Amino acid sequence: MNLNLGVTGPDGAPVAPTDQRSKIGTFNIAPTWTHTLSPNAVFNLTAFVRRDAYDYYPSSDPFADFGPIQQETVGQNRSLTNAGATTYVTYTKGIHNIKAGIMYEQTFLNENDQLGIVDPTLNAPCIDAAGNPLPGFNNPVQCPSAGNFTQPGISSFPQLLRPDQAHAVVRLQLSQPIQHFLHIQWPHGC
Repeated sequence: MNLNLGVTGPDGAPVAPTDQRSKIGTFNIAPTWTHTLSPNAVFNLTAFVRRDAYDYYPSSDPFADFGPIQQETVGQNRSLTNAGATTYVTYTKGIHNIKAGIMYEQTFLNENDQLGIVDPTLNAPCIDAAGNPLPGFNNPVQCPSAGNFTQPGISSFPQLLRPDQAHAVVRLQLSQPIQHFLHIQWPHGC
């Protein structure tokens, strides 16, 4: 179902249908080399690598992801790789068996998430008299000159999200007057 029929983007062009998709891939290999040391002893060496990957691709047109329940376009790339080696010697003599060896393994986790806000009113610094967000403004200083009001909690730095909309505590750290850094601390349990 195309929710974007008749919808135009900020450039006035029609918005394409949503085409979000995902892909899961797995790679697993574990070769073993066995060598007979004597009539009673066997040596084994095994190396292994397993990689599980999940990719989530947003729509090719970011504004196609904007809808009634989604105000952002999101992309994800995650992978979990487990690699290692094991080696052991087995010795058998009569009814007695002994097996001794070592094993090393390591797990690598990689996560890469992208987020883009596509709702022009999500972080709008200006509101009208009814309290509705107004698109087209990028600085709270512009609000009074256009006959509008500044949203409560919006600072003079337009790139910051309101704390109640980000569901986080937002802190601004300034190293120079023209450089702004955003630090988000997520509440416990998120």
